[in-house]
Amino acid sequence: DIDECDVYPCDENATCTNTDGSFTCECVSGYEGNGFNCTDINECLNKTTCHDNATCTNTIGSFTCDCVVGYDGDGINCTDIDECDLYPCDDNATCTNTDGSFTCECVSGYEGDGFNCTDIDECQNVTDLCHANATCTNTDGSYACMCEYGFDGDGFNCTDINECLNDTTCHDNATCTNTLGSFTCDCLVGYAGDGVNCTDRNECLTSPCDVYANCANTDGSFVCECLDGYDGNGFNCTDIDECSNTTICHENATCTNTDGSYTCTCDFGYEGDGFNCTDIDECSNTTICHENATCTNTDGSYTCTCDFGY
Repeated sequence: DIDECDVYPCDENATCTNTDGSFTCECVSGYEGNGFNCTDINECLNKTTCHDNATCTNTIGSFTCDCVVGYDGDGINCTDIDECDLYPCDDNATCTNTDGSFTCECVSGYEGDGFNCTDIDECQNVTDLCHANATCTNTDGSYACMCEYGFDGDGFNCTDINECLNDTTCHDNATCTNTLGSFTCDCLVGYAGDGVNCTDRNECLTSPCDVYANCANTDGSFVCECLDGYDGNGFNCTDIDECSNTTICHENATCTNTDGSYTCTCDFGYEGDGFNCTDIDECSNTTICHENATCTNTDGSYTCTCDFGY
């Protein structure tokens, strides 16, 4: 038997085994292929023995596991590092170990990033400790709140005096609005003034209505009404087409719509005011036909017929 393994070498990353009359090539561990061509297996693409808190790094023919930052171990077993034993925070801060990390938080009365903490001037740095209408006074390790003039309470809760609940100088046609420490008077819509004195506003002076409408001022308001011949709400007025009523003019008259009105004109062959139209007797004009013809009046017209023999 020829030992083919001496003549036909397999891939450098494969093992050659001589057999009776032949040979076999088999890729070594960490490689895959037919033995003649072997490529590195990326074990990290598949589920490995690395810990959930470790990173897998592919190597030639193998792989390594390394615990991520914040964890300690061989990569197959990783345990959380208690950084609070290794990286102390500020003396006035609390260290809290977290999964793979840690946090530092300044204790109450101090501020900073936890690594450096300084005393808080509550009255200067925290504006909402006291009520918005109270004065804050910083004390040693604490503070005091006192309601401002015009407010009542313990400094944490201060209530404004509602002047509008009592008689004020506001006009009958004004609204009283309570404000912090005071109140305001505002004339109602349709009135003008400073709230103490309010007079009716003539809205019609600004022409709020349509150009084809009349404006009527009322107490505190106004009314718009479309003119005759127009239709709408007074703010928008459109011309009424009176001619859409086919009986508005005489049956022998033509109706013409105009802006805000209409005209009736008797048809050719009729005379009148358009509301009453009578037939014109053209034959009353003896010269309208030939002297040897007979004139016959018709409705709205006439005919001329030559006499017998003509």
